Amino acid sequence: MTCNANSSGYPVSGTVSFGNNDSDETPFSFSVTCTVNVVPIPPPPAINIGNPDTTFYTLVCPPPLVFTVSPSISTGSGYDFVYYERYADLGGGNYGILLDLVKVEISADNSTWYTVFNWGDGSPDTNTNLAGFSPETDNYPIPEASLFNGSGILINIDPIVPPGYYPYMRFTGDCGVDGAEIDAIELLH
Repeated sequence: MTCNANSSGYPVSGTVSFGNNDSDETPFSFSVTCTVNVVPIPPPPAINIGNPDTTFYTLVCPPPLVFTVSPSISTGSGYDFVYYERYADLGGGNYGILLDLVKVEISADNSTWYTVFNWGDGSPDTNTNLAGFSPETDNYPIPEASLFNGSGILINIDPIVPPGYYPYMRFTGDCGVDGAEIDAIELLH
């Protein structure tokens, strides 16, 4: 018997049943539970898994940056995680972020990827708190009042992915003026 699962790291269970045509034997069933292990890929030290801490990682392109988060990002009510860009001085006494061109994807298995945020493709990211901002240009200034905790982009994965758990994250830069500046990833449930 082989245990296959789409949601790494979480128990998968099922029932195996044996029928019988022999009148003096009883059919039987038993349950099987297994856990599929996630191969951890730590994020660069400058990316905090939790609250932003003002240290940040500058994404160069190519290649994409892939790492795991623990616990996994999961589907659920409301926003599911926060992507924090580097907190910046916008000038004139205003603060927020200078949002860089970036694509954020998640995966349950490090093979099938779902794009949950794509700043720079020209399509509104309606699953985020930035749906009303445009045009999607490099270093687009977004004031802290429009962000979560001053520099956070709230992301709801539910409209995009099947229900489940997603431990893998992939960030791809678009080689704009500078690379995306990733401060932290905060899981919300």
